[in-house]
Amino acid sequence: MKRFFALFITFFTVSLLALGAAYIDGKMRPQHNKEHLWHDTLQRLNELGRQQHHHSVRYQQYAIHAQQAQAPQIATLFRAISFAEEVQCENCKDAIGSLGGLFSPPVEVPVALTSTHEHLQNAISEKSDYHHGKMQECITGAMDEGNRYLARMLTWCDASDVKMITLLKQAIATEKASDDTTSVTCYWVCPTCGNIECEQLRTCYCPHCMTSSAEFLIFE
Repeated sequence: MKRFFALFITFFTVSLLALGAAYIDGKMRPQHNKEHLWHDTLQRLNELGRQQHHHSVRYQQYAIHAQQAQAPQIATLFRAISFAEEVQCENCKDAIGSLGGLFSPPVEVPVALTSTHEHLQNAISEKSDYHHGKMQECITGAMDEGNRYLARMLTWCDASDVKMITLLKQAIATEKASDDTTSVTCYWVCPTCGNIECEQLRTCYCPHCMTSSAEFLIFE
């Protein structure tokens, strides 16, 4: 009887402590409503993160299509960009968590495939629109709120997008001359910030986050 009573007291105490910890955690955790300090920032980050996820999935499909269309150089570029988008999406999720928010998983949508040339044009168009529009708004908002950590992370994304646009335009310029399937450009992607470099311009450290190039993922 005494043993049963001791077990009961122990169980009751542990349960009480667990409930207390959960209550305190709930009180200390920021409430995700319109009164939240970072409400607008969290909304923008969620939208950006979902967009990057969709881009990552889409460019991976573009890469498969380009490979099947006997365009290995373009396929390699799309694979590298897809990974860079995935890294940036993860950074957005981390930033949302650090601000006390929750990332809303995106709804998967089917990828419409046309031609490799149109895929390149579509990627340039959507990247350019985001660079000149939503990304600038996000960076300005972060700076106005005094959140330099977030502004720095978004600036990394924007700088990487500019490089992607340049590389995509180069791919279009050389598309007709890419008959030699053995000549595939090598791309290096920083696993920390998603910065993408072509083999000829690679530096010892990532110019954005100072990650050693020895840690870069190679796409060839």
